Amino acid sequence: MYKHILIAIDGSELAAKALCQGLELAKALAAKATVVTVTEPWVGHVSGEAALRFPSVEYDEAVAANATQILSTASAMATQMSVNCSSLSSNRFA
Repeated sequence: MYKHILIAIDGSELAAKALCQGLELAKALAAKATVVTVTEPWVGHVSGEAALRFPSVEYDEAVAANATQILSTASAMATQMSVNCSSLSSNRFA
C-alpha cells in the first residue's frame, strides 16, 4: 500500500504523538519513513540599535540546534522501533 511515510514534526507534545503513530504505521506497512522539521527564516523588522540585540546568526544557530535535537529524538525512536527512517531539516521556503 504505502511505501514511504512523511512525518512532519515541530518538537511539540502533539507532534511527538504524530511521530509515534507515523512510525508505527511505517513499521506495520514495512514502509520507509522520513521525518521533517521546518523553521522560519530570520525576518528582522527592526532597525538601529534594536537590530543589534537580535542578530540573525544567533537565531540561525539556535533554530539549527533545536532542529538537530528534534530530529535526533525522532531518529532514536525510529531506531528503537526498527523503522528505516531518514530526516530532513529546512529553514528555507520556496
